[in-house]
Amino acid sequence: MENTMSNDCVMGNEIMVESAELLNESGNVQETEQVINNETSELAGSLGGEADMPAKTTKSPTTEAVRNQSDENDSSVKRLQEGVSCNPMNISTTFFTLNRMPMAKLKLIYNERMSEEISVQVNTGLLKCIMDTLRGNIASLVAYKKEDFIEEEDEDEGECKMGMFKALLENGYRANIKKDFINKKGERFFHIRFPISYGREIYFFIKRDEVTEKLVADACKPKTEPSII
Repeated sequence: MENTMSNDCVMGNEIMVESAELLNESGNVQETEQVINNETSELAGSLGGEADMPAKTTKSPTTEAVRNQSDENDSSVKRLQEGVSCNPMNISTTFFTLNRMPMAKLKLIYNERMSEEISVQVNTGLLKCIMDTLRGNIASLVAYKKEDFIEEEDEDEGECKMGMFKALLENGYRANIKKDFINKKGERFFHIRFPISYGREIYFFIKRDEVTEKLVADACKPKTEPSII
């Protein structure tokens, strides 16, 4: 289905449309109208690779593997806490599901020459701390302790990303919609960014289908103002 949304669509979420990009077979971004920055290129490449890869059969992880994975995630959370304590110039965040685990990926830009990307498994508590950080309050993330929160069940594939996407739309966050990414198979993906506060944003690459197009179309509808008598 072609993108028929107007550039000037304004509602609880403000819609803006920018330049188009194309994913090649290897998942890298090819420039069509303008130079794509490294961050967008890497993300789109990851998207294209995942979209084209066949499903793999995996064995259940051993107890040791689970323990190692938990230790690695604890280390990533600590790096994230230390990173946000340095008050980065920009924080760009996205959400995805990896091996049925809800994940967040944050890019911290400290200055023109220094940045890092950190991926962490999230639960409700850590997710709230990340959102607080994007709103400008880093205290809850710096003080975060995993043991303070109850572990949740694994989420279904895609639920973390789509859950956050729907929540941001439904809560009236402004959505900047870039031109679609198109992969080798001709599948289109929404490229949507939500500015949360100055220098802080959440972005998504969402496959276009009837459900996602209806979500965006509904968000585009102007809100009905009550009649004044």
